[in-house]
Amino acid sequence: MRLYDNLRDIILEASKKKVLMDKVGLSEYNADYMEGIAGPFSVIMVNKIIDHRMSRTDMTKNEVVDNLNAVTNGVSNLERSRSTLTSIIDWLKVGLDGNIKPYKNNTYTELYKESREWHNSLQSGEGDFNYIETNPVILDMRDEDGHGFYWVNLQTGDSNEECERMGHCARTSRGILYSLRENRKINDKFSLNKSHLTASIGTDGLIYQLKGAKNSKPDEKYHKYIVPLFDVKDEDGEYFIKGFGSEYESSLDFKIYDLPKEDILNLYEKRPDLFESPSLKYKLVDMDILDESVLPDLKGVLDIKLEYVSDLFRNMPSDTVYRGKNRVRISHLEKMFQEGSYDYDYVDIDYFLKNTINDENEKKIKDILRGFAKEMGEEFYEDEPVNELIERFDDNNEVRNAIRYGITDAYNNDYESKYYDEVKGLLDDYGQVISLDGEGLKMKVDMNYFLSRMDDEYRDELLDNFDIDDLESLFFEYVENYMDEYKPDYVDALRINPYPSNSAENEAVSYLLYDV
Repeated sequence: MRLYDNLRDIILEASKKKVLMDKVGLSEYNADYMEGIAGPFSVIMVNKIIDHRMSRTDMTKNEVVDNLNAVTNGVSNLERSRSTLTSIIDWLKVGLDGNIKPYKNNTYTELYKESREWHNSLQSGEGDFNYIETNPVILDMRDEDGHGFYWVNLQTGDSNEECERMGHCARTSRGILYSLRENRKINDKFSLNKSHLTASIGTDGLIYQLKGAKNSKPDEKYHKYIVPLFDVKDEDGEYFIKGFGSEYESSLDFKIYDLPKEDILNLYEKRPDLFESPSLKYKLVDMDILDESVLPDLKGVLDIKLEYVSDLFRNMPSDTVYRGKNRVRISHLEKMFQEGSYDYDYVDIDYFLKNTINDENEKKIKDILRGFAKEMGEEFYEDEPVNELIERFDDNNEVRNAIRYGITDAYNNDYESKYYDEVKGLLDDYGQVISLDGEGLKMKVDMNYFLSRMDDEYRDELLDNFDIDDLESLFFEYVENYMDEYKPDYVDALRINPYPSNSAENEAVSYLLYDV
């Protein structure tokens, strides 16, 4: 009897293919394709597809068949309807137990609609019926009948099967793909197998991705299937999962802090090694699960070269200077602290002599001019105004120049003092300035403070991708990529108008009068 049944199946299969080729007109390639997908329903389904195409176009039956046989990039047009066709065939075989008679007059579209409603009722998604798992199982949570959840190693970083099931790319460049799958009994004849989660795990034991369908964040109902992964050990007795990395859309991956607080504490007690990631420690401190004492010490003093200090500002202008015979452009900040760039070029000597000069400088100038008068053999009048005495006796402009350069120095010094205070004030956004000069900036910083102000996703990326022991690199990475729009505006803040005090002008003039 079994031999008879086998021969009958072969004859029927051969006859289906012959009908598809000789009667319908499909190419041998498409006939084989339909046999593989639809089996005993292949002829009726091809006719449904042809009727569907004819109803939506002006093509004749022969034209539709020619179109279905057309091949582009190695795929026939008939193959392009695979997901729709598979949905219908699964419903016919499993949902109707092969009894298509009640629906034999339905259109292709109507059959597909019925199949989708059935699939949705099963919550089957893109699963497979009576699927035989060939991938290595690394964690088996199925019952004695083979129903339930389990994790498998897909043995590749690029899985077309997982892609079709999960609606994401199913690719990784950091490791191997693993899939959380479920085998569920539908009826006495069929069980449904589908994927629920996809993980990318590297040979280093780091989970680089762990997402749900369509790159969604795993629902909490799957946590009970994720946590047992942390107990799995390899053939050497080492834990299979050693930590967490990141690869793509990290915010959508499973995170330990997605678990309930009690589960986190239990896991921390069993596997404290999983909590070495700085980003995870910060998050759990935020959640009051761990104490701040677990956080790395990210306070320190940075010695930043002057050429890099300009990176801490927005809208920093540059200036052209000479280095030997070469012209080079440097930041305005460098020029100010290394060469000075403010040049007060308007000096009103008469105003100084009439309104600003103090008694000490007036006496000093008269003493100088009295000496000039004596050398010239001229009469010197003590009660004559000092500006007139300068006009009479300062033939070589020695006194005038001392006053002029003194006032200029006073304005320059006032500008540079205010400039320093303004720049130092802007840098207070970053930390405590210890010194700032032509050599550079020395500043105390507290990266913990900056990290506490960052969004979780940015903080995770910064901490997990940069060496936290290199405080300066970590600081500049934060400044360049996470604080860019909040940098102090150099140009707006440094619109300085120098205005030295009378005492400052007199002090500068007095200093230069000693050389006259």
